[in-house]
Amino acid sequence: MLISISKVLNCIGIDSCLRTEQFFTLIVICLVSFDYYYHQSDQNNIIAYNIPDPECTGIFNICTDVDKERLGRQSMRAIHEQMDGDKDGFFQSSESTDLKIALNQAEEHAQQESYEPSSELIDLLKRTYRTEEIAFEVKRKLTENSLMTAKEQMNKISKMQKGVFHALRIAHTNCIVNVKERLTEIHDEYVEREER
Repeated sequence: MLISISKVLNCIGIDSCLRTEQFFTLIVICLVSFDYYYHQSDQNNIIAYNIPDPECTGIFNICTDVDKERLGRQSMRAIHEQMDGDKDGFFQSSESTDLKIALNQAEEHAQQESYEPSSELIDLLKRTYRTEEIAFEVKRKLTENSLMTAKEQMNKISKMQKGVFHALRIAHTNCIVNVKERLTEIHDEYVEREER
């Protein structure tokens, strides 16, 4: 394998003996450290699962799966006691504060959703609504009166146009155009008021 690596390095253009030796040294160090750490974790697993415990099936026998789970829970409890300082061995410090914060936020959110406006605000809104309603009715009646007046004037003008001499007299003035424009303005205003 080392020969093939050196051939690859020579093909790439690394001909220096120093660089090749450094590369091989680096590879050897990586392999040794990988083997060391892998061996350490394997030893930890062996120690954890082959603990001689008097409560197991035999004094020096390998514990069963149920015993391993029990010992695992006990060791986790011991670790949490050391980390958190609490005696029950459950998660305590960071999880409980996060849970309390989440509960407080949920409670605030629920209070905001069930918000009821004050009685002063309700009275003010009712008065404002009544005032706006009265103003709308007044404007609507004025618009209706203007529309009726414009219709009456249009009817008078149309009757005048039917006669020969009256048509010539009306044609010289802008009376018809003005009335039509006023009628469309009033009609548009009336439609706008109705939409509100």
